[in-house]
Amino acid sequence: MKLIGGANRRHWLAFLVAAFATNAIVEFFAVDSCLDRGGRVADSGWSCEVASGAIEPMLLYLPAWSIATIIVVVGISTFLVVAPIFERLFSAGEKSDG
Repeated sequence: MKLIGGANRRHWLAFLVAAFATNAIVEFFAVDSCLDRGGRVADSGWSCEVASGAIEPMLLYLPAWSIATIIVVVGISTFLVVAPIFERLFSAGEKSDG
């Protein structure tokens, strides 16, 4: 029995695509919220530089329900769309192990 067979690899790849898509949408809304509150995106990445000069984490600007909604709507739907696509793409040229 293979621990990481072809189907598992395809599902992990679909999971990574969904995770990156979710990350991009969360970052988009966090940056938007930071800019709406008068801050600017710091050079260090996931941080917001407020008007006083303090640097705060970007995720403080999004409520937990918002992040959870993005995970459910974007992450799960992306996984459900991408997994069958990867299944068809990668299984087209594969031979069975039997």
